[in-house]
Amino acid sequence: MTRTVLAVAAVLVLVGCAESAVSWPTPQPPPPPAQVAGPVAEPVAVTIPALDVTSTLTGLGLDVDGAMEVPPVDEPQQAGWYQLGVRPGRPGPAVVAGHVSGRPEGADRSVPGVFADLHELAAGDEVLIDRADGTTAVFEVTAVETHPKDAFPTEAVYGDVAIPALRLITCGGTVTDGSYDRNVIAFAVQVGVR
Repeated sequence: MTRTVLAVAAVLVLVGCAESAVSWPTPQPPPPPAQVAGPVAEPVAVTIPALDVTSTLTGLGLDVDGAMEVPPVDEPQQAGWYQLGVRPGRPGPAVVAGHVSGRPEGADRSVPGVFADLHELAAGDEVLIDRADGTTAVFEVTAVETHPKDAFPTEAVYGDVAIPALRLITCGGTVTDGSYDRNVIAFAVQVGVR
């Protein structure tokens, strides 16, 4: 990965987690095929037992500004997987995003999102990614960090790693001008397959 790509990505910091417009920095491309292990089925669901969270995964791409899309804000319990990046179980950082809160269609106020309690994860907690072939990739949380939006750790989240890794991303902190001022990121590594 070139420093130029990282520098450009670092400039594209998160612009919100507001209920109307949310995006994350431009993700890095997946590692070249020579660095990728054999076929891995598409992820279909995420489960975080310590938080009593389960969600199907919707595919996320890039928005019109070139930043990673987020799950629909009017479906705050829906998590999404960045499908232009690494599949969970291949070497590199697979990214799963979810809202901390959102306003369901027709609701008069916000409700907690699928990753509302992501900040409560601790090292050693499991994250399970169910895949289309019936297997489950088992990840173990190594760290949970909170960063200001203007200091998003682009390289730590999207940078190359030699092993299968997972990044769970949501918003956090306080709401200022209709947008959260921080991001919560859980880092995990794969420890098995069921």
